[in-house]
Amino acid sequence: MKKSIFGVVSALLSVYMLTACVSCNEEAETAVPAFANPIYSLVSGYGSTRVGEADPWVYKHSDGYYYYTASYGSSFDRIQLKRAKTIDLLDSGDSAEVTTIVTPKSGNFAKVASYLWAPEIHYIDGTWYLFFTGVCYDSTDAAYSTSVWAVKNYVAKCSSSDPMTGEWTLAGRVRAVKGSTFDASALEDSSDVNKMDLTLYRYAGDTAQAWIMNLDGTPFKVGDQWYYAWAEYVYDGGWADEGESGDGILTFGGREHIDGAGTGAWSAILMGKVVDGSDFTQVTDVRPVTAPEYAWEWGEEVYDENGEINSFDMAHSALVNVNEGPAILQRNGKIFLIYSASACDASYCLGMLSIDADGDLLDASKWTKSETPVFTSSVGNGIYGPGHCSFTTYKGYDVIVYHARTWPKLYSYYGRTNNFTTASDGLSDPYRTGRAKVFTWNKDGSPNFGEAE
Repeated sequence: MKKSIFGVVSALLSVYMLTACVSCNEEAETAVPAFANPIYSLVSGYGSTRVGEADPWVYKHSDGYYYYTASYGSSFDRIQLKRAKTIDLLDSGDSAEVTTIVTPKSGNFAKVASYLWAPEIHYIDGTWYLFFTGVCYDSTDAAYSTSVWAVKNYVAKCSSSDPMTGEWTLAGRVRAVKGSTFDASALEDSSDVNKMDLTLYRYAGDTAQAWIMNLDGTPFKVGDQWYYAWAEYVYDGGWADEGESGDGILTFGGREHIDGAGTGAWSAILMGKVVDGSDFTQVTDVRPVTAPEYAWEWGEEVYDENGEINSFDMAHSALVNVNEGPAILQRNGKIFLIYSASACDASYCLGMLSIDADGDLLDASKWTKSETPVFTSSVGNGIYGPGHCSFTTYKGYDVIVYHARTWPKLYSYYGRTNNFTTASDGLSDPYRTGRAKVFTWNKDGSPNFGEAE
């Protein structure tokens, strides 16, 4: 009898242990993924020293691969494409495939020079598209320049099913107009602001001046309409200013944007409608949707992970009025435009606009803007200046991909720790790296990015 009881007890214990193990396995399989950040970084000649990339873009394709591209190191002299079956493997030389798809001043890209910034890869209607920023190197184009700051938005395309081995060609430079009709013959006629190329000219008062910086272009589709959003400098009294010229305030969408950095210009995010059949190189109905108006958008205030203004020891680039790097999330009947603000140092952070999915996206007054940043430096985690993000999914979870630094100060070159020298320009610091983390959603339907890690 005792033996029988012991047998039953033993059997029950076996079932319990088996059930417990299954439960453990289920928990392990459904655990929130954590990534071995950085997800990709270059390796310098010093061996273990990791040298970064900025503006990371990750796209998950139907072939099961994650495709990754970013602004290359601190030289910005090529665009590489990488792919791997998991986000973590993007940083493994043994597992990730790597190829260079854009080399400036050569081959199909002879008309483009460095700086090559903020590349994005998309697969649209059976064609691969690459959206990126570069300097115009075509002497027949009015945008031709030898200045690295005269960057423009470009589009390249690849008709092959495999973007790693297929041929990439330059579709052209993105050109945009304020009016509803794209007339190629009138793009360089500065007499009509509705017809002139807004990506080429800055319009101040009655004069169009042929120097403008635009960058960070991204396409997205709402319903049947494709839109294109990008960052571009606008000016007091220019085409986007609905207020009084010369008052030191940029006014549009019922909001006033003061010149907090004292630069005389605002890096605003513009948006317009893509012309069908133009390979995303023609955009109409252009309007600004956001420009810096809060102190954290020009670096005067720096928030930490607790939502508080923090005075941690950091090196500051010069103050700049910057909204740039737009990225789009669509969820819960809303459209969220996540953008980068401030200088590319430890003050860099993410802001957010939101609008109903059926709202007028080109009316700035219809967008709701967060008064504080939604993703900031994490002093506790030792991660500084998170910005320029993209979004993907991993094992059913939503993932934000972004760049950040592990130092609050800036360095002018990479090397051993005793070789660091301070730099005032965040672009010269090679230590930005691509990072990833799972994010969640708030009860009001907005994204919750948590802490940078």
